Amino acid sequence: MKVAIVVLCAALTAKSLSGQVALGGHFGPVASKDGGDDNVRLGIFAGVSAEFDLARDIRTGAFYVQKGSGCCPALHYVEVPVLFKFRLDDLSYLLVGPAVGYLYDEGRRWDVGAVAALGIEMSRSEQLAIMLEASFNYGLLGPGGLDDIGPGDEANRAFSLGVRLVPLEEGHGRNVISDLHNVKQR
Repeated sequence: MKVAIVVLCAALTAKSLSGQVALGGHFGPVASKDGGDDNVRLGIFAGVSAEFDLARDIRTGAFYVQKGSGCCPALHYVEVPVLFKFRLDDLSYLLVGPAVGYLYDEGRRWDVGAVAALGIEMSRSEQLAIMLEASFNYGLLGPGGLDDIGPGDEANRAFSLGVRLVPLEEGHGRNVISDLHNVKQR
């Protein structure tokens, strides 16, 4: 029920901000490890994201992420980041902010991380913008979840290289967010 309410609120917010929201899909490989283990686990991440053009570009979304150490079974998380976007030039940008994750197996626990990402717009057509992003998620919680706050030796660290696909408005060949950003600079 809580998920349905969140999805409904997000849909209503997106509808009320039409023209100021860029929805996209995001996927790619992820390499992660626990702080106390040198074995790297290779996994995947995939999800949907929404970028809002408010006072500062803000991106959030919901992602499935495989994390953990290479010596153990993969840990399956659902993560929700809230990232602030800073344009470096017309094509590249920096994203920074927190992410909250929920481990939905093996004891069900929460995870919190600090995220930094660098992205570049690789291609743009009339229907689609393609971005390449490299990100690092520095886990702040140890194996005790919220009871183990602080940069513990066991907290997850993850590096991902992803592709973000953003459908564009029909016939415009431009992303609404980019258009609004360009208007602000004039």
